[in-house]
Amino acid sequence: MAGVMALTSSAALAQAPAPSPTPAAPAKASPSPAMPTPGKVEAAPQAVPGFWDPRRRPERPDLSRISVIRFLTETDYPPFNFTGADGNPAGFNVDLARSLCEEIKVTCTIQMRRFETLLDAIASNRGDAIIASMGVTPQLRTRVDFTDPYYRSPATGAMPSSPPWA
Repeated sequence: MAGVMALTSSAALAQAPAPSPTPAAPAKASPSPAMPTPGKVEAAPQAVPGFWDPRRRPERPDLSRISVIRFLTETDYPPFNFTGADGNPAGFNVDLARSLCEEIKVTCTIQMRRFETLLDAIASNRGDAIIASMGVTPQLRTRVDFTDPYYRSPATGAMPSSPPWA
């Protein structure tokens, strides 16, 4: 599964830039009190996984005709999308949508729907963009446009070490 935004084919948002990541500063190691260390010790820089080139700077699209972006997201896929304790949309994708809107200075709404209704809702103009964990398939590409992935989730599973059927 990948985090992507699905946009209506006619949406001007298809050209919107992804928020640029802030490179993490290398962590500094502190000397152990049990072992004296001469001088200053620094940890080696750590690679931070990323899915975009931080040097990539797409042109900012003309947003003058856009007054609001209506995001659609799913109702129950924590920690990415869920209903918060206050009853409002919450989660990583919701925070990302709000940050994007703040960055491009456009008002946004976020409406939560059951996952299986998201594509029909965007097709019937009840939203401008879907921000949810969607698998990008050739069939879906014929219905909506997609952004570049902004996260990837590897397939994992867990089971008891002594399953009851063994």
